[in-house]
Amino acid sequence: KIDGSKYWFNPDGHAETGWARIGGKLYHFAPDGKMDMG
Repeated sequence: KIDGSKYWFNPDGHAETGWARIGGKLYHFAPDGKMDMG
């Protein structure tokens, strides 16, 4: 969590954008990397 927003960083250290499956659940991240659906 950064400034109240959730992010997920991939192994390369970049914030995920778009849809990502994490721990068997599907999450959506805005273009700036902030989680907007989960």
